[in-house]
Amino acid sequence: MIQKVFLLLRLENFIKLLLNLLSMGIITINLKDRSYDIKISKGNLFQTDFRIFGGSRYAIITDTKVSEVYGVSLENLLKKQGLPVELIKFPAGESSKTPEMAIKIGRDLARSRFDRDSIIIALGGGIVGDLAGYVASSYERGLGVFKFPQLFLLK
Repeated sequence: MIQKVFLLLRLENFIKLLLNLLSMGIITINLKDRSYDIKISKGNLFQTDFRIFGGSRYAIITDTKVSEVYGVSLENLLKKQGLPVELIKFPAGESSKTPEMAIKIGRDLARSRFDRDSIIIALGGGIVGDLAGYVASSYERGLGVFKFPQLFLLK
């Protein structure tokens, strides 16, 4: 148990160091006509002005556990900024990582009229990031995705 905690702390310190080194940096992924930038910055997620990203709509995709702690707060922040936002939750755990859950999330996006100019916010790591990334790529090519793994939400 102590070894696992130590490794987690070391990983967290490594990630903090990496973020400091790459703070406000941009990494370009060169794929000829499909190139894109990854923007890295540090700061508090709940101090972000999401209006600067220019999304037509925002979907916060998260599981029920992360939603209890962060989901509603982030949804309220976007609403206060005057942005159209949907909080899409699914049951926490590996059993949610299914094609059926991806289809359900895609239907939720379609029902709310998400388009190519919309942005998906994956709030949580692992399964959340996997599902949100898959849905974004299969729902509408070019859909923006922001991933906030749970580790980065910890202070």
